[in-house]
Amino acid sequence: MTLPTELIYRAAGSLTIETEPADSICAVCGKEISEGIPIKKVMSNSFTDWNFLADMTASHVCAACTWCIKEPKMRRSQYIATENELLYFKREDIETYLFDPPEPPFVFFVTASYKKHGSFRARVNDSRHLFYIQFEDRQILFSPNKYRELFNTMKRMYTVFNKMKEIARGDYIQKRVMEYGLQKWREDEEILKQYRGSQVFELLLYALNKPEEAKNDRM
Repeated sequence: MTLPTELIYRAAGSLTIETEPADSICAVCGKEISEGIPIKKVMSNSFTDWNFLADMTASHVCAACTWCIKEPKMRRSQYIATENELLYFKREDIETYLFDPPEPPFVFFVTASYKKHGSFRARVNDSRHLFYIQFEDRQILFSPNKYRELFNTMKRMYTVFNKMKEIARGDYIQKRVMEYGLQKWREDEEILKQYRGSQVFELLLYALNKPEEAKNDRM
C-alpha cells in the first residue's frame, strides 16, 4: 500500500535527503525503516501536530515524510500529487480539479490558512468518482456527480448574492431576492439548505470564484 507522503515524495522527484541507519519505524507514517532522519532534525519548535503522528516516541522519520514536512509548499499551497507529477495550483483553480480530478492514484490537498500540515493526514485515492480531499486537518469525501448541482447552484446565486453572508449563512437581503426572482430563489435555496453547515458546503464555498459578471464589470 502506497502511503500519501510516499506518493507525494515520488511525484516531487524523490529528492536526495541525507539519512543515517535506523532500525525503527517512521515516527510520522509508521512504516518500518532501516534508515531515516532524526526526528529532532525534522520537527521544528513550532510543530504542533504531534498527536497526528504514528508514533511520537520513535527516533527517526523516513525520507518521504521528512520532505513533506520540511517543504514549505506542502503547507502553503493547494496541490495534487499523482504518480507522474506534483501539481501546485491556486484557490481559483480548485473547481477544475474537484470536478475533473486526475487518474488515480492521487492525493488532493486544499488549504485556507496556508500554514497547516496535511500531507501525512491525507489519503491516496483510487477513484475519480468518489475520493477524499484533505482540507487542512479534515478529510472530506467528495463525489463530483453528487455535488455538481450544488456547486452550479452556488455559482448561479453568486451572480446576485453575497458569498459569505447570504450564500454561506442564508441571511438574504430582500431586494436581492426580488432581483434574483422569488421562485428561482426558493428553488435554489432549497438545494443549499440541504448542505449548508456541512464540510462539503464549506469546501465548495471556499472554491467559489467571483462570478463572471463581476469580473467583466471590473474590466
